[in-house]
Amino acid sequence: ANTQVSTVVPTINLDFKSVFSTVELYLPNDIIEEDGNSAVRSLTLKPAVPDNFSGVLADGGTYNLETGVFTSNPSLQSGEIELDFGATGIVLTEAFTKVSLAVAPFAIPEGGMDVVLRDLSGNESTITILDGENDEGTVLAAGEVLTAYLSRDNDGIIPVNFPVVFPLGLTN
Repeated sequence: ANTQVSTVVPTINLDFKSVFSTVELYLPNDIIEEDGNSAVRSLTLKPAVPDNFSGVLADGGTYNLETGVFTSNPSLQSGEIELDFGATGIVLTEAFTKVSLAVAPFAIPEGGMDVVLRDLSGNESTITILDGENDEGTVLAAGEVLTAYLSRDNDGIIPVNFPVVFPLGLTN
């Protein structure tokens, strides 16, 4: 008879906390092509005014599982994040396509953030987000998710502030 050796490995509970934040961008299918089905080659998130930004968006380093401490490596840091979707790009067939970016925690700078979209021909379109007076200084902490829906400037949609006051008659 053969005897098999069995090994018991104890269960180890790891209390892992995310050291990064997430920026979810919803791209409309007409963000580049007015008729829809836009093909995006790359997307870059960066501060609209770099001098107003003191943080980093891309960070790399070492995470100590025992202490839960992330140690940044300055040579792996950058003030912007770029997603390259390859030579054929990503075709936006849905009304809105969600693109998620893992970013280092940061505070929204004065002037907001720019999203730079490049099409397959290399043409760029820049859309500024998070540039409202209440956005500046807002901190996107580790583990938090920030969501932004993008829109073209010339898409025919006029932003409205609420409450809306409609005139009901003519003044003589």
